[in-house]
Amino acid sequence: MNSFNTKGPLVKGARWFSWWENYCFHMPEFFGCRLVLEQSLKLDVNNDAFVYEMLLDDAADVDPQKELAKLKSLNGGFALAVKIMTMTLYKHCKILFNVSEPCWHTHSHRAETVKNADQGLQRYIDQSDGKFIDDEHRGIIRASLTDTTKLYKLLVEPACQEQSSMEHQDLTELTAEFGLTLLSYRSWTNAQYMDYPPFRYAGALSDNLVVSDAKLDLMQTDWVNMMELEQAALTDPYANRIRGAMHSFDSKPFRIMYQLFERH
Repeated sequence: MNSFNTKGPLVKGARWFSWWENYCFHMPEFFGCRLVLEQSLKLDVNNDAFVYEMLLDDAADVDPQKELAKLKSLNGGFALAVKIMTMTLYKHCKILFNVSEPCWHTHSHRAETVKNADQGLQRYIDQSDGKFIDDEHRGIIRASLTDTTKLYKLLVEPACQEQSSMEHQDLTELTAEFGLTLLSYRSWTNAQYMDYPPFRYAGALSDNLVVSDAKLDLMQTDWVNMMELEQAALTDPYANRIRGAMHSFDSKPFRIMYQLFERH
């Protein structure tokens, strides 16, 4: 098995989505790897409840890294691996991978296609119109809520067939909750990144005159609306609160940018 012949991809925080690469490498051999370790070490493997009870013991007093190091020192690396390679872990890993896979694909596509400054600029221009970002959001929704074929394979087949109706309901709720939470975070992050200046107007640099004119019109409209809001904020407390939350318009370079492009 590849799990024993090679180390597989390197997992570290600085390598974005390296866990997803490792999932593709290791998960097909999950049960085979566990069987080999269990038989070679002659371990009496306990049930899931005991494993999580042990992992959660004194959890309030230590951080996850210290807790894992403590468990490893008490049991040894291979013995600990067998104990935590449970069906619960397998199901949760499947949910984590499948629901968040669209984020990985978006990142991988950017890394594979953006190799120079011109390609980077075109990426920003496309994203300012929602390209790639919309695909990522729709992918998360399909994976966690609407793609019944994929959800059936994720939650019912093949390793989940003997689960109780309560466990199936819990996994379904977990999948939906994780999908909605991830979608919320990604939507907010992308909105902060692409719906705020200057990237909001990246299309103004497009060679397509229709796209560039539309973004210049949007910039002018935003500037006019902001001027009206700032005027209203002088007397209206609600308008003042809204203006106070729009921090990007406090930037002097941004305000100069609006003034320079006010007439195009």
